[in-house]
Amino acid sequence: MMIKVENLQAIERAVKERVGKMATEFESAVTVEKNRIQERTQSGLDVNGTNFRPYMPYTIENRRRFNKQTAKVDLTFNGDMFKAFKVLFTKAESTVTGVLTFGVESWKVRKNQDLYGRRFFGFSNEQIEIIKNKLRNVK
Repeated sequence: MMIKVENLQAIERAVKERVGKMATEFESAVTVEKNRIQERTQSGLDVNGTNFRPYMPYTIENRRRFNKQTAKVDLTFNGDMFKAFKVLFTKAESTVTGVLTFGVESWKVRKNQDLYGRRFFGFSNEQIEIIKNKLRNVK
């Protein structure tokens, strides 16, 4: 037995419209939170809001040679890592994927996270809730 569904195209259009609005809000929310990651990091705090481990003595020496501040770890020497920090979005028919990337500067992220224990790359629980709430409120 077959049941004919009336107005299927109208339902499909409504779903596509909703997915489109969700995608737009998702892109906006993730981009805002990506900028917050950068601001948080440059203020000297990790993903959990804890101060970073201090710079090693040889790093302090090197930073002083280049007239860089040494009082707090901000993971910024020449700004290349954060200039490379991007969010890339891929859209399919019913999905949107966001990827945070540092491109060719990724080695600096790994070095700071894995070698020096400065966990800055990622969303805090608060940021995840902000993104989820923005998506819940899409009309």
